[in-house]
Amino acid sequence: MICQKFLFKKSVFFKFLFLTILFFSNTFSKSFSQGKKIVLKEVEVEEKAIPFINILNKAYSFRERDKFIKLLLSNKFWKNNFFIKINLSSFDNKSLYEFDLKGETIVKINSKILSKKHKYKTYRKIKNLIPKIENVRIYYYKKTDTLNRFIVEIKTKKTDQ
Repeated sequence: MICQKFLFKKSVFFKFLFLTILFFSNTFSKSFSQGKKIVLKEVEVEEKAIPFINILNKAYSFRERDKFIKLLLSNKFWKNNFFIKINLSSFDNKSLYEFDLKGETIVKINSKILSKKHKYKTYRKIKNLIPKIENVRIYYYKKTDTLNRFIVEIKTKKTDQ
């Protein structure tokens, strides 16, 4: 009989302990799960907007703009046999286009014409330039019938180049 009372008390104790733990764990989990309000000033967006390029006074979206800049600056753009094919899509009707940049090309960064010995030949300089780019524009320069060139104009956020 003493043993039965002891077992009864023991089972009641464990039931009480189990229900108490269950109650407190459920209460704490609900109180901590609501969280705080998110302040939008602190949210950082990691996805970049699709860059655009202005070619012959028409804007195109250009996903591979950074790759194009690397290719342009690391190659000999001042030579007659220079050639780059650019795949574009239009902002207006989302059509796909190709543009061939060929022949002797003038490259300007913040209105400064780059020479054969420009400072953007190294990977590090190009990598530092790319995040600063605001606008890329390609237009055709025709001075005479024999002198026809494309001009690639790159504008950056800071003018202390």
